[in-house]
Amino acid sequence: GGEGGGGAIRRWVVVCQDTVANGKPGKREACEARAAEALRSGCSVVIDRTNLTADQREHWLKVARAAAAPAHAIALRPPKEEMERRVRGRTGHPGGVQGESGARFVARSLASFAPPAYDEGFGLISAATTPPAALLLAALLLAA
Repeated sequence: GGEGGGGAIRRWVVVCQDTVANGKPGKREACEARAAEALRSGCSVVIDRTNLTADQREHWLKVARAAAAPAHAIALRPPKEEMERRVRGRTGHPGGVQGESGARFVARSLASFAPPAYDEGFGLISAATTPPAALLLAALLLAA
């Protein structure tokens, strides 16, 4: 704890496959290693990755289990049309998911999405479908 009765400040590390290689896209394994290192050093970790299926999420759950860390899935699910609109309008995305080809990628990805489930090993699952709900969820997590 700190002075004045306050608790310790939690450090957060964001791990994103689109930027894991010195700001450029890299391998999932590099993300796993970075997440494991951050957990070992006592940080909380955000995996910034789509993780559409239980098989894709299992990699991160293994990292959490190895560190005896709880796993919380956050499903950010705005309407499909909103996701496509955002992707069409963005430029400079490190993973190249932008423009019309990015919007088609979004549609294909959504077709294979399987929502996270507790039987995968998550201790908590949260979802947000609007920007205000996502901001509220972020505030709650940061305050925890």
